[in-house]
Amino acid sequence: MLEFKTLVGNHYLMTRIRGNSKTGEAVMVSVIPAAGLDLETIRNQGSSSCPDTCPNKHAFGKRKTGSCYTYKRPGGSQGVLGGLLKAYESSETITMDAWLEKTTAAAVLFGFLRAGEYGDPAITPEVAAGSKALLKNLKDLGVKYTCYTHVWRENETLKGLAMASVESPEMTEEANAAGWLSFEVVPRNSTEKKLCPAQQVKGFTCAQCGLCDGSSKNVKIKFH
Repeated sequence: MLEFKTLVGNHYLMTRIRGNSKTGEAVMVSVIPAAGLDLETIRNQGSSSCPDTCPNKHAFGKRKTGSCYTYKRPGGSQGVLGGLLKAYESSETITMDAWLEKTTAAAVLFGFLRAGEYGDPAITPEVAAGSKALLKNLKDLGVKYTCYTHVWRENETLKGLAMASVESPEMTEEANAAGWLSFEVVPRNSTEKKLCPAQQVKGFTCAQCGLCDGSSKNVKIKFH
């Protein structure tokens, strides 16, 4: 399996191949604490890969509940956390240059990359710089990708390359005024008609879409 990581500051950028019904099969990049993944600590305290500005960081709950997809099935080897832990433990550690080259090549091969399967791609200046180098490569090569950040107020490194994650129309206005495009989560009972295409059209995936690249348009999605 294609799994490798590189150390940037106090986090790893880790690449693996994975997919789900919404994203489609894709190259996935996660931000993993250099200390590793202690599942119990993450479940109880949240991840150091995620900023406190994310309202879902501490919204865990029981199995298949909570507002962050990472914690929907948190136990043992189940769900995203278990898979990430296995990948982290088995993945090869390589240099930043090698990681950038191999991740770019894999994205070209698969035609789609998801930056931030776990963690925020701009959580630290070092992580943001690594994410920017990768996303600029993909832009130049015309490879579709998705990327979101909750630290858009604090770190502008990914402006034009990532979506500002927001939770209200007012935050969308603020992000747009600051030069960001937004990815806005709306309530499940929202009457909003213009939603994320992957949520509106059965079988349509992020890999086919590519709108969440920080330079296309604002996107809204119902809470899921």
